[in-house]
Amino acid sequence: MSGISTWRVAGLTYTQYVQVASKALRNCVKEDAKKKMKTFDLSMKERVFINGEPGEKVDIVDPFAKSIFSKSA
Repeated sequence: MSGISTWRVAGLTYTQYVQVASKALRNCVKEDAKKKMKTFDLSMKERVFINGEPGEKVDIVDPFAKSIFSKSA
């Protein structure tokens, strides 16, 4: 197992590993810090390209909601 990342041995992609680690970290944070995390302002826009042409920019109200590109959408 030398030289192989632990997350690969566990059968995870790097993105899945980061998501699990982030969730674990958020669960360990003290309440006052959690309140500060919730007030973090983030805005995102999404643009779909169709046949190589850019479509309309769409504001994402909740950036943590599922994207139109997610597998379950």
